[in-house]
Amino acid sequence: MQIGFVGLGKMGGNMVKRLLAGGHAVVVSDRSADAVAASAREGAAGASDLADLVRRMAPPRTAWVMVPSGAPTQGVIDDRHRVFGYPGLYVIDGAAVSANPGVNPSLTITALAEYAMSKIQRKS
Repeated sequence: MQIGFVGLGKMGGNMVKRLLAGGHAVVVSDRSADAVAASAREGAAGASDLADLVRRMAPPRTAWVMVPSGAPTQGVIDDRHRVFGYPGLYVIDGAAVSANPGVNPSLTITALAEYAMSKIQRKS
């Protein structure tokens, strides 16, 4: 199985290690080039940005977004025009729950769902 992984912090980086140890092909992206390089040394394919991550994957594509909720997740959603326009791309939003009571992590999932539905409705 091939999977894309966005976010290589403590949780994401360890999840990538486990996926690689399980024999999965992983394409990784992170704001930190050092984090991408570290995962590449472990056997992942490094991507320079989100669009590159998607281009490096064979369809059907699955990308796991594992970044903190709030601004980091919103940044990924805002970049969706470069990523989610690919047919057959499935996105798993693994955003960590924010300690900030003003941030509703379900809003990120809602934004992704609304975008996906708009794409489906345009095709029908």
